[in-house]
Amino acid sequence: VLSKSINAPSGDNSQPWRFSIKEDSLEIFNDESKTNPIFDSKQYGAYIGHGCLLRNIRESSLSVGLHAEITYFPEKDSTLVARVNFSIAADSSSHLAEFIEKRKTNRNHYKNQKLSLEEKNLLNKENITFLEERKKETAAKHLSKAEKIVFETKELQDIIFRSLVWTPKVEQVKKEGLFIKTLELNPVQQQMLWFSQNRSILNFINKIGFSKLVGESNKETYIASSAIGFIVGKRSPESFLSVGETLEQIWLEAISIGMNLQIINGFVFMATDLDVMKEKTSISKENISLLQEGLSELREVLSLEEEEHILCAFRVGYPKKEASAKSSKHIVEELLHKEG
Repeated sequence: VLSKSINAPSGDNSQPWRFSIKEDSLEIFNDESKTNPIFDSKQYGAYIGHGCLLRNIRESSLSVGLHAEITYFPEKDSTLVARVNFSIAADSSSHLAEFIEKRKTNRNHYKNQKLSLEEKNLLNKENITFLEERKKETAAKHLSKAEKIVFETKELQDIIFRSLVWTPKVEQVKKEGLFIKTLELNPVQQQMLWFSQNRSILNFINKIGFSKLVGESNKETYIASSAIGFIVGKRSPESFLSVGETLEQIWLEAISIGMNLQIINGFVFMATDLDVMKEKTSISKENISLLQEGLSELREVLSLEEEEHILCAFRVGYPKKEASAKSSKHIVEELLHKEG
């Protein structure tokens, strides 16, 4: 069950989960050292990943005749995210379990076709809004600003370049990080990214429009999809675990009919936790305004109430081609929790 379930998404493939395996139960801990202190200062992004893992555990357990009873945060002030108790399932069917190991991020262009009524009924869950056509373009315009802001902010540049893994050999050994092949860059784009590791070169090419070009390229990629989806609700650790479970369920449903999904949370997290960005980075006033204005317009498009927040954003559609690579994962034995 667990060996299959760990094929879950996480920020930069960080895999922040650690396991303590008991006779008929499982404890899942959050390794906070795997979390980016700027992009994810409250561990909310990590909790989305944990939620995806928990959904996989539910589905893969059913496929072998077990029911997984999951308790979120059973111990206060602890890194223990969830406790899973297993029992014999009365109904052991799961139509999604077979797609868990097929799940991978596809960052290629998707076919720009509207969701059919059947597809909407399959993918639509509670607290989700799908934006299409002009509203989708508005969302893409703002969400794609994340890369521009990253390449123009020193502290964010450092984080991204530390996470990049450039060769298959290193990726197979490291088993985490952002593998360059998964970014679906053409040779020129990959070469530009390599040279931009040098800050002097990056500052120069930004002056001639490199960061803006990256953002525009991503905007076109986001638009080239069936829809951009948003999960909304109140911001709490429990909410983000629930978001992850919902997100992974949608992802598996999408794969079951030949579609795919890409999480695009960078802008959302930066804009929502803007105080952290101001405190911990040298972000420019221009980019602060982009985050503030973009979040405001997204909230308006989504018709959010004051107490509602954007918790996750993603795009969905039929990929024009298969993903070039899939990130490696640690095996369960490498993820066992060490006491103390």
